[in-house]
Amino acid sequence: MLRDVIELRQNKWIPRREENYNPKTIDQIHKEAQMEKIQEQRLAAQLPAKDNKHKKGGPGGRDSPKPTSNDGWITTGKGGKSVPIDQNKLRNMAKRATTEEISLGPSARFGQWGRGSSAGLNNSSQEQDQPQANRFSALSAGSGGGDMPSNRPYDPRRSNSAGSRPSSGGSRGSDKSRVKSDKDRESALEAVRALSKPQNEKPQVTQPQPPRQEKQEVKVSKEPKEPVKEPKEPVKEPKEPVKEALSEDELAKKTTALIDEYANIRDLKEAITCFTDLHSPNLHYLFVLTAVEHTYEMSSRARYDTGKLFVELLSQKKLSKEQLTKGFNNVLEVAYDNAIDYPMLWKYLSEIITPVILGDLFTLSDLKPQILEHLIPVGKAAALLAEILLITKELKSESQAVQIWTDLGISWSQVLPERLTKEDFLSRKNLNFLPSESDELLKLLRADQFKNDSVFAHIEKNFKEEKRKEPEFISQLVTAVAESCIINKDQEVGPDCCQDKLKARKDILRKYLDNNNSLELQALFALQEIYVKYNKPAAMLSQFFNTLYDEEVITEEAFMTWKQDENPLRQEGKGPALQATASFFEWLQSAAVEGSEN
Repeated sequence: MLRDVIELRQNKWIPRREENYNPKTIDQIHKEAQMEKIQEQRLAAQLPAKDNKHKKGGPGGRDSPKPTSNDGWITTGKGGKSVPIDQNKLRNMAKRATTEEISLGPSARFGQWGRGSSAGLNNSSQEQDQPQANRFSALSAGSGGGDMPSNRPYDPRRSNSAGSRPSSGGSRGSDKSRVKSDKDRESALEAVRALSKPQNEKPQVTQPQPPRQEKQEVKVSKEPKEPVKEPKEPVKEPKEPVKEALSEDELAKKTTALIDEYANIRDLKEAITCFTDLHSPNLHYLFVLTAVEHTYEMSSRARYDTGKLFVELLSQKKLSKEQLTKGFNNVLEVAYDNAIDYPMLWKYLSEIITPVILGDLFTLSDLKPQILEHLIPVGKAAALLAEILLITKELKSESQAVQIWTDLGISWSQVLPERLTKEDFLSRKNLNFLPSESDELLKLLRADQFKNDSVFAHIEKNFKEEKRKEPEFISQLVTAVAESCIINKDQEVGPDCCQDKLKARKDILRKYLDNNNSLELQALFALQEIYVKYNKPAAMLSQFFNTLYDEEVITEEAFMTWKQDENPLRQEGKGPALQATASFFEWLQSAAVEGSEN
């Protein structure tokens, strides 16, 4: 009972039989026995009649009833022990056995039966004398009525002489038995061929060979035949299908994938090939816009490589200069809005634009209209230009940066916001190496100390009329004139003003100051800066003021405006300058009182 419970648990509590295990009555047992007899009679009627031999078979025969266990399972006895077959032996045996070495039934080699055990061995001397023939030539010879081939040596045992072995019918066996033996031999050979071939090789159907020809014909047939040359048709190159232009969304996706791959593997040729596959020349500006904006979140190296990619595309004429300019125009148009998300945006843009400028195929002057249009109103033009010049200095040299700034042809007053001064901005950006316009003027003034013709020609050539009215130009002009008039710079007493030189330049100052009070005030501030630059010498500033007032270059109203000005950006050195010019203003006031009394 415990075993039943264990077995039931192993069977996941599913009973093996659906019978009820309750005790049965005698009537139930009799009914079951009667049903079993009826079932056996039905089975016996359905079985076919057996031979008496099988009916009389022993208890171990095939038709004997199988023993059945109490639980309904039929147990079968174990048969004889099976012997395993080694397939490798069959393969080796198939390799050793060839069709020439096997004798199966009557053939053209009947003479070998009487040789005893040496019949199956190879006779080297006979095999060398005999020519090589087809392995199935024996079959064709045997089917031809028992005639032997003409090239087989004579065997006395095969003739009907007195010493030959007698046969019952004049020949060995009748025709009927010979045909039967030929069929048996062919079936046996086919079996051997099947064993000797690999399993995956299909059996080849042998075709009867044609009758042998003459030796001369054989020699002729063995000669190689020259192949007949067929005329070659010209190969037509397949025409490449014309690809349709991509949409803006598709181009943007492919541009993003191209820049990602190029930033990772840095393969310039592969990037150019991918750009060529875009087949959208009218949307190349969108490629520039997407590529630039996609590199905002990448490294500086990736942005520099993107600029180099633009240069290479320009050099190979795959990207036009107009499309590149249009792409940069779209970038600068939305740059101020993007700067909210990317505070270092102006540096990022300069890292892309600078390699393009240094490629000698695109200049900063080509972007000048776009910079003035989009960045000056938001006060960011100076920031972008300063970053471009700094990167140029880092990659090339200071002289290259100076050349780029000079070729651009604009002044800092045009791009700086009103709250910033040129000196403060250049000092904060480390751009003090840039020369000012006054440096060129100073060279001319020092070279020709008392003539003004060359100075006028230089100003007319290099400064437009609108720029000559700007305060920055006046500041540069007055600074250059004042520097050319300073003497005794290295003495302990301090520098002084050479009033004769200053009087010689009065025509230059009069022409460009043009009795404009604001421009005259800017000239006085320029002299204040020179006073501070030379460590505030005692008499130099008052000498400048006296000469300019006497030569009627600067009016009294401009001097008084300078004295009363309280601009905090102009207060550096203002106190010492007022003390140094106190005697000048006292004289100016007394002269004004005398003039009013008269």
